[in-house]
Amino acid sequence: MERQGQVQAISGSSEILLFDCDRVITSWNLEDKVFKWIKRAKCVTDLRKYVPNADITDDTFVDACILAGSHFLPTLPNLDAQNARPKVSKLGGAIELIMNHGRTGHQVVMNNRDDPIFQRINYVDRYRRARLAVKHHPILTSEGKVEPLLESQLPNDSHEFIGQRLPDEIFYYMSRGLINSRILSWRAASEIIEPPPTDGGDHTAYQNLVSTKLTPLRTTAINLLSSSLHNWYQHKDIDLKCWFKLDQSGKHQAITISMKGLPEWRKSVDTWNVQDAVIREFVSKFQVCCPLVQLFSFHY
Repeated sequence: MERQGQVQAISGSSEILLFDCDRVITSWNLEDKVFKWIKRAKCVTDLRKYVPNADITDDTFVDACILAGSHFLPTLPNLDAQNARPKVSKLGGAIELIMNHGRTGHQVVMNNRDDPIFQRINYVDRYRRARLAVKHHPILTSEGKVEPLLESQLPNDSHEFIGQRLPDEIFYYMSRGLINSRILSWRAASEIIEPPPTDGGDHTAYQNLVSTKLTPLRTTAINLLSSSLHNWYQHKDIDLKCWFKLDQSGKHQAITISMKGLPEWRKSVDTWNVQDAVIREFVSKFQVCCPLVQLFSFHY
């Protein structure tokens, strides 16, 4: 929509620069009626100070941003080890590694594939997924259709990095803010990832909350959502991965949440409804106690 002139700038985190947006609004000051924004081209230009005379293409810029760390992929372990160079940012360090070791982010990752740290966190596979998720990210067209970018080049296993296809109607509701994306992401990816809270998450009570006590509520919500989706979603189990559940190799140990044998969703919904008779009885009591209530008209 930005390319077609329907919007002039996009508001969000700096990670939006991964998706070839020209301008990204980074902050708002509503009192002073001022907002701050950055240009993607300026970011690319600033990176050239780390590799003079180098041709930084769009793919190179995206590779550097991904390796520097985002919610798509943790920071490249090599860059975390370069903390002894405080004057070089992680993005600057990433562009240096790319230009000096193969000219692509994939080559940098492959050069370190035998590193125990890379193997422990499965970094090579996670990089590939992140890179393809950016290259073929879903877009909302001006006609209201949701489709992957560069659909003609989409690999057959695209569901492994984008997720399963959801109905266009749901994406439309998301674009209007009627549906939150969190539960949809859980259902589409068949995975719930619980990151540690800001205090580290060492408290047993909080660990029990996210790993056990919230499961019935989450299961009910996902079951209700799945009832209006493809039958495949209604019986697909979900993996819960918590930061404190690790196996002997240090990898996250998944807790399987079964979606089989759940109560019929209509029975759960019936308990949420407030019947018309209940509302009328409640209103009539107030009308007796407080005549002012009669001034208001109630519509159901």
